[in-house]
Amino acid sequence: EPLQYVGGEVWLPRILTHVRAAGEEAATMGDVKLVASSHISKTSLSVDPSRVGSMPLTEAPAFILPPRNLCIKEGATAKFEGRVRGYPEPQVTWHRNGQPITSGGRFLLDCGIRGTFSLVIHAVHEEDRGKYTCEATNGSGARQVTVELTVEGLNSANRSFGRETKATNSDVRREVTKVISKELKLDSLEAAA
Repeated sequence: EPLQYVGGEVWLPRILTHVRAAGEEAATMGDVKLVASSHISKTSLSVDPSRVGSMPLTEAPAFILPPRNLCIKEGATAKFEGRVRGYPEPQVTWHRNGQPITSGGRFLLDCGIRGTFSLVIHAVHEEDRGKYTCEATNGSGARQVTVELTVEGLNSANRSFGRETKATNSDVRREVTKVISKELKLDSLEAAA
């Protein structure tokens, strides 16, 4: 596509750099140089043909904002979110215990604009705790980040305490029974002697 002159700016399609034609300003991207001048009514473009083939047309994924570890109360909603860049735009997938996570039920995967992504887990259960791996891939490579979900159980302390208490009560009952049995045996032995 040809150069375009729009509203005092020179645009070179498919290159992210533009130059204002106020005074002399220049911008360089790789080996492409674009120059504009208000003193000369001419725009020039120079490209080093020997380097054109070596210019990267892709960019490997990179996490601009990686997801973070979460600590969520049981029953609440967990949301891992982040942002990734790369060209072409990376595809984001999530895994847990080596298995891919798909949208459905309590799990919602979302990929938004400009590389934003999220994994939402509704009504978190204690068994949801553990490590989750987020992978961003495109034709230039792949990047992974692993995060951890910690679940604070609503009744986990009570259940644990209850189990301990039952075990302790049971142990106490057993011991009391043993002591009473021994005393009864001793009493009967003393009575027989």
